[in-house]
Amino acid sequence: MKKTENKSFIKNSPQDNLRSLAIILSAVICAASGLLSYQIEGTYYPLVIQNMMCLFFAGIFGGFSGAAVSGITLMMGALGLPIFSFGSNGLASLSGETGGFLIGYFIASLFVGIFLGKPQEEKTPIKKIIISLLIGFLIIYIVGIFQYFKSTHIKFSFTILERILYTSIPLFIFDFIKLIITSIATYFLRPICAKYFYKEIG
Repeated sequence: MKKTENKSFIKNSPQDNLRSLAIILSAVICAASGLLSYQIEGTYYPLVIQNMMCLFFAGIFGGFSGAAVSGITLMMGALGLPIFSFGSNGLASLSGETGGFLIGYFIASLFVGIFLGKPQEEKTPIKKIIISLLIGFLIIYIVGIFQYFKSTHIKFSFTILERILYTSIPLFIFDFIKLIITSIATYFLRPICAKYFYKEIG
């Protein structure tokens, strides 16, 4: 009597493989965007577009796949690639004064990805996208400011916090513009991402 050999294994679909490749390429783009930074006089941290890119990819891929892009980006920088603002890199950048903003990229991306979920063929309501990205930007600021006080050993006070927020007004304006651009792009690209990168739609 022959024994029936039951081989059970998970085979990746073409969409799974394509999505994995897209995530890696997106992380490379996200990493390269870190080279575009500018320090506005009087601000505590630089103007960057890397925060926008991390949230954008989190929005279009959704779920944990979205957070994977920023996670890979942070790993590349931590391992020594000069992909953070002004070409900085290494673990020192993550633990330094502005390192909280970098860590915030991943936490915010995780939130946005989970909140929006896996993309569908139907367009996600723009209101939901805006809310998720707005909270994402707020998470980055909260983690970033917390890390600033911790790394500089400055005792927290509302006076210092008020000064940081006041000098950050130019950055808030740019982040608002980035929020609008990212929301629109996410709204239109999520259905395309669902079509080409996910096995099950609907």
